[in-house]
Amino acid sequence: MNRSLVSTRELAEAHKTDAEKAAQILEELKSRHETDMANARKATAGLQRDKSDLLGELNVERNRRVSAMRARVSRGGSPSPGMLDVRGPDEDDEDVFAAGNESPKKRGPGFDVNGNALSPAALYQSDFDSPDPTPSKPGDRYANRAPLG
Repeated sequence: MNRSLVSTRELAEAHKTDAEKAAQILEELKSRHETDMANARKATAGLQRDKSDLLGELNVERNRRVSAMRARVSRGGSPSPGMLDVRGPDEDDEDVFAAGNESPKKRGPGFDVNGNALSPAALYQSDFDSPDPTPSKPGDRYANRAPLG
């Protein structure tokens, strides 16, 4: 009986030690996880700032190029090859920058109707949409048929 009591106490002490070790490891893992998540949030915020800065710089550069092209055209010069118009040959040559123009022209890929640069997520949003199911052709006599019938 005494041996059984001693072995039970030793077993209980061993379980207590194991539980304390497990609790300590759990606290370390929680602390490490919180640190990793804080670092991830910090990195994400930095990337968002970089993205915003780059989009702003892109808009400034685009506006600078447009104003340089306007100045060159107003002086009677021809635009340089890097500043060629993105319109196709079938489109008319009216002034898209005129003050009375109510319908804005398409400025090219990567820009919204106001001429601001779009983010990559906005550009490729349609790539992640589910396609519409293909409708059956009208008059298709097999369209509503059961697979085995």
